[in-house]
Amino acid sequence: MPLTREQILEASRKLPTVDVPVPELGGDVRLTAMTASARMDWEKNSFPDGTADLREYSLGLISRSLIGDDGKPMFSTDEIGEFAQSSVVTLADAARKLNGIGAEAVAKVEGKSEGSPAVSGDSNSPGASGSPTLT
Repeated sequence: MPLTREQILEASRKLPTVDVPVPELGGDVRLTAMTASARMDWEKNSFPDGTADLREYSLGLISRSLIGDDGKPMFSTDEIGEFAQSSVVTLADAARKLNGIGAEAVAKVEGKSEGSPAVSGDSNSPGASGSPTLT
């Protein structure tokens, strides 16, 4: 039986999180995957007019992913810009991985990385969009 609207909404609110050790900050921080809306906003701001805004790409990604105990973002993009560069690199790498961003994520979906999940997708199956599905 297909999922109900309520089941889909409830499941979609459960975003994956990960605690990341950031020695440069003296402990762990919590990152969350972005919602679809946050991801679209981040992409729009990171690539205005088709050119990359590298500041928004890394700092904006972190500001949308770094959360407090209440599950809400803790810092603005400008505040993240005041962090030490080494902690920004650590946080950006972890946020990209968690949000499936970058060449490594593409390779994993295409089944080209070691230990990648099985990929299935049949564009002839009912309701299929032609996009691969991680299984």
